[in-house]
Amino acid sequence: MIDTPNTAALKALCKAQAAMTGAMKSSNNPHFGKSYADLSSVQDACFPALHANGFSVMHQCRNEDSGSVLDTILIHESGASWTCTVPLLVSKNDMQGLGSAITYARRFGLMCLSGVAPEDDDGNKAAENKPKNRVDRVGAKDKPPADDPFTDEPSDITADLEKVASITDQDELDSYFKTVREMNPALAKRADFLDACRAQRAVIAANEMPV
Repeated sequence: MIDTPNTAALKALCKAQAAMTGAMKSSNNPHFGKSYADLSSVQDACFPALHANGFSVMHQCRNEDSGSVLDTILIHESGASWTCTVPLLVSKNDMQGLGSAITYARRFGLMCLSGVAPEDDDGNKAAENKPKNRVDRVGAKDKPPADDPFTDEPSDITADLEKVASITDQDELDSYFKTVREMNPALAKRADFLDACRAQRAVIAANEMPV
């Protein structure tokens, strides 16, 4: 939600996003055997660019009729601010469970507001070191095949993540994910794509809550 927009803040946000990096998947989820970008990685990816362009980030917990939520607030020095509200879904009724829910909500709220997406460091290095196609010496039939959706992970899913972030309806998001799962199973299983879908689902649910 854009609370108080102005031209200066919008220009500053564009500059900040242009300078941001991907959030490195530096942590592992033992339950799923997958790596993910934790809160620290997300902050490392966006805080330097945000601070350099006059932004600060705040979080606050509060209660609504539907339950507890956490607001992530992006504030510009001009007075403009943006807020992303994520429900606090506590798995265990103790402080550890609450702390985990708050950390999770902070991470997804910050990702949604900054536009930062998780990034596979090993995959990026492999892409950087991959030799260029020698099109001057080999024919088209000798070129490496395009991404195979049934065997390989797509190398660039920026457009897919942007599509997820643009969806504002739960049914539309479910329909899009179903289509991706049928047409591109490898993409549907990617941790960064799943994280983006979960984050957007939380944002949609939060925005649909009565104020």
